[in-house]
Amino acid sequence: MNNLHKNYKAFTLSEVLITLGILGVVIAMTLPTLINKYKKQEASARLKKFYTIMNQAIMMSELENGDIKYWDIKAPYTADDGSYDYNVGGASCYNFFNRYLAKYIKYYKVTQGYSKENDDGTTTSKYSKVYLYDGSSSEIKQGTCIDFRFDINGDKKPNQSGEDIFYFYICPQGEGYRLYETEKFSTKGYMSTNTREKAMEACKTNRAACARLIQIDGWEIKKDYPYKI
Repeated sequence: MNNLHKNYKAFTLSEVLITLGILGVVIAMTLPTLINKYKKQEASARLKKFYTIMNQAIMMSELENGDIKYWDIKAPYTADDGSYDYNVGGASCYNFFNRYLAKYIKYYKVTQGYSKENDDGTTTSKYSKVYLYDGSSSEIKQGTCIDFRFDINGDKKPNQSGEDIFYFYICPQGEGYRLYETEKFSTKGYMSTNTREKAMEACKTNRAACARLIQIDGWEIKKDYPYKI
């Protein structure tokens, strides 16, 4: 009678441990790359989303408030010493957002900028700020244009320009700042910063200009992007 039982060789404990060790090494080598790739994809997606919703909001607002060229954007607010006046500028930015943009953007909170003296003699200064539902936020500053300091992960670290903070602005009379003439809302830079080579150099020189590089790259953070995301 044929033997119906077959002999199967089991793995030894040492073989199992060796296999697990190899798997651990492979995971340790590939996981950081996968995490970094995910972070870059998430960052670029949020930048593109913010750029898109802001341009759409402006276009919808123009139907009600007229051409953006005639919106009430005042000159930069400065204190007597030439520094930014957080109280006056904060109120202006807060009113600008509520008048022209709030109706067309999904957000859960907007705060007004201010500056105050603390009991210990120090000063606390804040820009006006809008908080979006996806966890991102943007400070708003009254300058020659309306400046937006967009943070892809809100108050979470690292809070560094070119890493999780990127700059945009609304310049109704500043067509020379836009990458495209039809833009209502643009990444920080000059119209002359219109090639990848120029945008890369601008990003390396000034982290505030890095959103322009990502825009030129099709809202993708390439391998040669100069900063860690």
